[in-house]
Amino acid sequence: MHFTNNGCLRTLTAALVAALLSSHAMAEKRYDRGASDTEIKIGQTWALSGPVASEAYQTKVQAAYFERLNEKGGINGRKIRFITLDDGYSPPRTMEQTRKLVEEDGVLFVALPFGSPTNAATQRYLNAAKVPQILVTSGGSRFVDAKMWPWTTAALPAYQREGAIYGRYLAQMAADPASSLQAPKVGILYQNDDFGRDFVKGVKAGMGAKAASLIVKEMSYEPTDPTLDSQLISLKASGANVFMNFTTGRATSLSIRRAYEIGWRPLQILNSPWASIEAVLKPVGLEKSTGIITASYFKEPSDPAYSNEPSMVEFVEFMKKYVPDVNPRSRNAAIAYFDASLLARIIQQAGDDLTRANLIKQATSLSKVASPFLLPGITVNISDTDRDPIKQFQIVRFDGTKWVPQGALLSN
Repeated sequence: MHFTNNGCLRTLTAALVAALLSSHAMAEKRYDRGASDTEIKIGQTWALSGPVASEAYQTKVQAAYFERLNEKGGINGRKIRFITLDDGYSPPRTMEQTRKLVEEDGVLFVALPFGSPTNAATQRYLNAAKVPQILVTSGGSRFVDAKMWPWTTAALPAYQREGAIYGRYLAQMAADPASSLQAPKVGILYQNDDFGRDFVKGVKAGMGAKAASLIVKEMSYEPTDPTLDSQLISLKASGANVFMNFTTGRATSLSIRRAYEIGWRPLQILNSPWASIEAVLKPVGLEKSTGIITASYFKEPSDPAYSNEPSMVEFVEFMKKYVPDVNPRSRNAAIAYFDASLLARIIQQAGDDLTRANLIKQATSLSKVASPFLLPGITVNISDTDRDPIKQFQIVRFDGTKWVPQGALLSN
């Protein structure tokens, strides 16, 4: 068609330009279910009841973090709707609640869900549906297996890596003539699920050929066990002078207390997820906890060495304003805050491409992410092929008031 009327041509040109601009704008914004121009829906399951409900305050901190962000306009102009459902630390219940989040509530993705056995129960479903399972609050080996589970990332360091650090630490101690513990006999108490078994596997890998001679007893328990007396008595009777404590929740407090009460005073190594001064060691009793060793990567808010740092001061102020019923000096509360900030970074990186494919792409594009909450020299690194977020640890010993560093940073 040939136009001779200049006015008509100008009108058509303007219309075409407007259409192209509109098309370009629309192309820039891509949404999957759970995202829109104004809102992003995120789902989470957590043990608000059950044997590890004592840690439920962490999800309150995370929800409060997004509440504060929403007050400031959200992320890239969108408010965050953070939906948390209780699974009671029961895998079948986790599956039920996760399906509800995805199929009924229509969340864009699942983030910061708690627990190894619980998230293992939903991992196949979420990966098959290509719904991102981002920053799982677990360091289970399956949550850092990029090849098998491409839609999953972890928030905690891999338990096997941490266990290997302990194994190497003890093997080196056994070989050092100047060591205060030249003949370590290791007794292990572990939770009978992926959490505990990953730690044990890591310890044995770290010890290498020495594992058979160093480990004298292994005892497991169930999270629902009312007492750990039989396990602890058996470990003591084995002659173990090293107690590797791979427990969670109530069992952690119970094991530390009961070991002390039955007169067993081994060198105790406690897994880092449950090595909180405020949440575990103080309630158990400082005299019962003195001497415990763990592998740390995070600053303890109650430690005088860090409590006056600007980031810690800001965190305490945040806690007092938004979560006043939670101890502002709790390390696990600070970790929950840090994890929420990491999730916010992922969402911000996604920009206006709020598709599930882009969300997992951004969640696996974190390189040398520094934070004032992490110990010096430690950063977060998550890639498409390596999902283990933390790869260095600092061995620390509890002196009755604070964690004291032992040597340099370790990696495995």
